Amino acid sequence: MYIHIYKSSMMEKDWLVAAFGGDMPLLTEVKQWCKETYGVPGLRWKDYVHFGEIAFSDEKDLTLFLLRWQ
Repeated sequence: MYIHIYKSSMMEKDWLVAAFGGDMPLLTEVKQWCKETYGVPGLRWKDYVHFGEIAFSDEKDLTLFLLRWQ
């Protein structure tokens, strides 16, 4: 899966955003993996999967996401 990374300036100030595409089964799998890995959305990650994006507060969490999904 191709993932574009950018630093958010609007949604979550200074958070890192992973933007990606995919079909619904894949997006459901990504969301479930994030819940199992990072916990409930809010502190470490923000769930924008329905828009094809996930925001991370810590670069280490983004790196782990990239290692798994890229």
